[in-house]
Order: sequence, then structure tokens, then C-alpha cells
Amino acid sequence: MMAASSDDEIVLSYIRDPDEHVAAMREAGRRLVAHPFANAGRSAGLVLLYALAMGAIMVGLFHVLPTYVYPSVLRLPPIDSYAAAMFWLAPTLVLVLLFSLCTRLSAPQQFNALRKRIRPGVEITVTVRRDGTYWASAQTSYWFGWSEVADITLRNSRIEFTFDALITYIPAAAFADTCEQAATLQRILALWRAANPVQP
Repeated sequence: MMAASSDDEIVLSYIRDPDEHVAAMREAGRRLVAHPFANAGRSAGLVLLYALAMGAIMVGLFHVLPTYVYPSVLRLPPIDSYAAAMFWLAPTLVLVLLFSLCTRLSAPQQFNALRKRIRPGVEITVTVRRDGTYWASAQTSYWFGWSEVADITLRNSRIEFTFDALITYIPAAAFADTCEQAATLQRILALWRAANPVQP
């Protein structure tokens, strides 16, 4: 709910929902990881470069290992490069598959663990002023100057503040309705832009 409001200050408060908090952190993590590849053309180019680089490395290994390393170091007879490639192909594919499966299986467990660590019923108070934003609960408080904020946007019914490596947000529960939320967002953007005339 909006506790107070003036031209220079907006004060909002809400009860943090652990499920919403985890969802917001999960979505933000995906965006932050994907950020360097936001441009589709750049992403395709980087993937192609990585594939070419890995291919060159693998070809080099399959030539160097059977030709020089196996005979001189391991005292094995010379092995054809094609045979060496086939020898390593199956274990490599199995390792890649196992790594992918482990990553996918561990992600839900990590978020469930995060969900359990978030105490329910915590009241958060957000104060937005000309010089920045202040987030406070009974246990913690954070201050962010406007120069630290990279973006402010409405996403999934939340007003999200994006920084270099994290996000914070004001949920829809802090407002009486969507009209109040939209109006508050415009006022927050005005304060941010006034402090940072040139936006990225």
C-alpha cells in the first residue's frame, strides 16, 4: 500500500511473498545470464565462433595425442586420428549429457532451498526520493543511489529495478490497483531520469 506520497518522496509498503520473490529472482537470473546474448545476430555469431574454436581444438587434440603423446609418453603404438576421435566421442557425449541432466535436476532443488530460507510475512517498506531508493524491513535495509540503477520497468505485474548484477522490485500488492501502480511507475521514472538525464 502507498503509505505516503509527495513530489519529492514516495513511500510504499508490502508483505513479501516468498513464492513471488523466488519467481522474480529466477526470472532475473535467466535474464542476467542471457544478457550478453540479447542480440540474436551477435548470439549466432558467438555460437559459430565457439563451435569453430572447439572444433579446431578437438582436431588438434586428435592429431597431437595419437601422433606424439601416445607413442612417446604412454608407449602406445601410433593410433589413427579417426580412431582416436571415435574413441573419445562416446565418453565426451556421455559427460556432456550427464552435466546437462545434473544442471537441470539441481536447479529446482536450489530454488526450493531458497524458498525455504525466505521468511514469510516480512513487511518491506520502499522509499523513493530524488537521490535514490531505500528498501527496509525489520531486519535489513538497503540504499541505492540512482546512478546504480540500470533500468526500471514493469514486468510480470512488478516494478523492477535492474542493477548490474541483481534486481529488486515492488510487487503489485503494494498498490491499490493497476492505475495507481502505473502512475507511481511514471513518477519513479521521472525521479530516476531527473537524476540521470542521459539514460543507457
